[in-house]
Formats: sequence, structure tokens, C-alpha cells
Amino acid sequence: MKKLYSFLVLVFVFATLSISAQKYIYTPALSAPSDGAIDQVPNVVLDWDAVTGGSSDITYEVKLDIDSTFSDPVTFTTNTTSVTCEELLFGTKYFWKVQASDGTNTSYWSEIWDLTVFDGITLWKPNDGHNDDDPDVLLKWRNKTGGTSGSLITGLTHFDIQLDTTATFDSPMFISYEVDGDVFEKNAEYLHFGTTYNWRVRAAHSLDETQWFDVRTFTTIIAVELDDPNNGSTDMGIAFDLKWDKITGILDYKIQIDTDPAFSDPIVRISLTNKIMTEQLIFGNIYYWRVNASHINDISEWSEVWNFETINTVLLDYPENGAIDIKRLPKLEWEEILGASKFQVQYNDSPDFTDPIGDAITSDNLPEFQVIYILDKEVEYFWRVRAMDGLIADTTEWSEVWSFTTIGEIGIDDPVFSKSNISIFPNPSYGNIVLNIETKNSMDVNLSIMDLVGKTFYQQQLHYNQGTNSQKIVLDDLANGIYILKLEKDGKVYTEKLIIDK
Repeated sequence: MKKLYSFLVLVFVFATLSISAQKYIYTPALSAPSDGAIDQVPNVVLDWDAVTGGSSDITYEVKLDIDSTFSDPVTFTTNTTSVTCEELLFGTKYFWKVQASDGTNTSYWSEIWDLTVFDGITLWKPNDGHNDDDPDVLLKWRNKTGGTSGSLITGLTHFDIQLDTTATFDSPMFISYEVDGDVFEKNAEYLHFGTTYNWRVRAAHSLDETQWFDVRTFTTIIAVELDDPNNGSTDMGIAFDLKWDKITGILDYKIQIDTDPAFSDPIVRISLTNKIMTEQLIFGNIYYWRVNASHINDISEWSEVWNFETINTVLLDYPENGAIDIKRLPKLEWEEILGASKFQVQYNDSPDFTDPIGDAITSDNLPEFQVIYILDKEVEYFWRVRAMDGLIADTTEWSEVWSFTTIGEIGIDDPVFSKSNISIFPNPSYGNIVLNIETKNSMDVNLSIMDLVGKTFYQQQLHYNQGTNSQKIVLDDLANGIYILKLEKDGKVYTEKLIIDK
């Protein structure tokens, strides 16, 4: 009995010594993704905690399988604490485990965890049932699994996008696109106007594709929406911009303008942008207009029909009707008319314009006229204006007749601007003149040179000292013709005819 006891003690001691000499290696603890995780990407990273062993050179063996018994696993070997999967099948549950080795000893297998790969794409924009989308509507889908709560979607080769007017996606209107796997949007191309489309997206790589998880609808815009001028606008010019809301994904717009709301004989224009300048309009007419859009596959419905009325008179502005103490060389002003090429201005010392003392046509479309011959003192003058379109020889009606009364006791007979004190040489001139002024006091004088309809071509402020002054004026840029030289100081005015003859 003692021999047997001694033998068992020796065996126990030997076993104890053997165990204490062995370098133990721990079993890895799995870390991520968590056990039972869903909506994982097909290149999911499997991660676990590092372990120590008999050496610093630890390797890990990872098994991954769709069978929890690991009957046909994929095996990874690595010396890091993670591996990246590739092209896992969508909508599939995978089981995985890890063991560690230090080259001599091998740990137990870790727990078995499972994960499931995502199997559908969540659509984003346009919202389901959205209306008035452009024919190149931007289709967008979420870049995370599970919509907005999951992982960033990676590990794909591409997305498939499908559109159709039927929910079965098998009609003659069927459209499909493909974009790279890191792109999460796609502009449609040349969709039909006023049409409801179903659309869906799926993800794919070389081994598998997801289900068509989410189907939504949107409807494209039916017609152009007009913007400016407002419907029923009055007192419009004859050349201004017609504007409408922009539609993207088209080739051009067609615009029709007519005095007939049925558009029996319209002016037709084509525009590449959402505005166009009117042409060939007549003063005092009501015009109707509409717009449609087109591309290679379709033409939209016409917009609503809007109308506007062109102006048929000129609205005077200054001097105000009945004004008094107006300078004897006033500037007559009125409101701008878009598209008018020039204006005819008449003024007289009576409201009868049969033989007006002033009748001029402006050289441009500026809404103003500078009277160039000094008016009499303390006289009531009457004036009127009408607009002209030189392209088609059209005019507005005459404006209202307004009046103003000139100021007294200031004019060319004022000693400051006595004709005996001022001379211009040479006149006619080849382009340059010398202006001589003799004055008793130093003064600053405003010089202007205008044509016979009041358009100013030259302006300068001159300073004169007491005594005789000579000032050279360079007028090389003036064309041959008759001009008016005007000097002005503190409301006192002097004018003289100047002839340029080069």
C-alpha cells in the first residue's frame, strides 16, 4: 500500500512540474461586430482582442462560415487582431470564431458569434410621391445600411438603378442606369413630362446583389411656370425680358407671343435659358404669351397663357406740371420706356403745337432732353413727348401736355456772361478751340458741349482768374456738325453755336 501511495505522489509531482513549465496562451475574445449584428457591409472587418503566449509572435486563425458547425469555412491567418472580409453574400448570416497560436501552443477557439449582411438600399430623394420634378431629376439613396442608422456602405462594385412607369418595371418606358459602388446619386436623363415614374436601387458586387428593397414614385413637371412680367401687367415697354421658372434636363424653350389669345399668328422664339428679350412689339397693344420646354424624348405642355399691355404714351416727370422759377435752359425728363429707340419732344409758349418753337428728336433712348436755346424770362411753356421705335416706324400717342414758367432776371444779359466778354476761336473749328473770357472776379464755370437735340458730348469745370483768361479746349473726338457750347455758373447761362469742320 505504501508503494502505491508513493507512486501516485510521484505522478502528481511530475504532472505538476510539467504544467508549470508550459507557457499558457489565452483564448481570443471577440470584439466587433457585436454578436448578432445585422446590416453589415460585405467587406465587414472582424475584430478581436490581442492575447499573449509563450512568444511575442502570435498568429490568429479565423474561420467564417454560413454554417454554425463550420462544415465548409473560409479560413484567414493573420498576425494582426482583425481581418477584412470580401464580397460576403447579401442578406446572409455568417458565423465566425478565432483561435491564437504562439508557434508552440494553440488556444481554445473563441466563442462563436454571428453577423448578417445587409440586403437592401433605402431611397432618399425625391420623396415618395413628389411632384413637379425636372426631367433630369436627381435620384439619391442613403449611404448607410439600414437607412441612416447603420454602417457606411462599402465593398460594392456598383449600384443598379431602374425607372419605369409601371411597378413591374417591364414596360417600353423602362430605363436603367449603373453607377460606381461609392456613388450614391444619379441624374435621370430626358424623362417624359407629366409622367409618374417608379424607381428602385440595388447594390451589387461580382458575386451577388441585394434585393430591390425600396420602391418609390415621383411625377415629372407637366408645364413651364411663367414668372415675369406679372399676368395683366400694363404700361410695359416694347423690349424687355420675359421670364419663367427654370427647368433642368431640357434642350430649349419655345416662346409664342401674339395679340390673339388663340395664337393664330404668333411671334415664335427659341431660348436656351429661362428668359428672352421681346421683339417686334407695337405700342398700345395687349399681348398674350406662353412657353413650353423640350428635349430629345418629349415636349412639355404649354404653360398658362399670360398677357401684358405695352405702353401707349409717355409719362412726364420733370419739371412738374405747373412748376415755376424753372431755369431758362431746363432739362426735360420723363419715365424710361424699354425698347424705345428715341423720343420726339415739342415745347411751345402756348398749348397749341401747330408750329412749336421747339421740335426735336433725341439721338438716343435716354428719357431726357436738354433745351439748348435760352427760353424767355417769366414765360409759361407747354411741352409734350412721344416715344418712337425706329425699327418699325411706330410711335406712342403724345403724352399729356405739361407746363412750367421760367425764372426772371437771370440770363445772357447778366454781366457775368456778357457777350462782349466771351469769344471762341476758331469757329468753325477743325477740332480744337480757344475760349477767351474776361472777368472782374475769379470764378469757376461749368462748360458743356451738346448737339442740337441736347445730348452732351463734353463736360469740364473751368477756373478763371480776374482779368483776361484763355483756355484751350481739345475736341478731337467730336464728329463734324453743329454743336451748342454752354457756360453755366450759379444758374446764369451763356450759349453759343459751335461748328466742327475737320
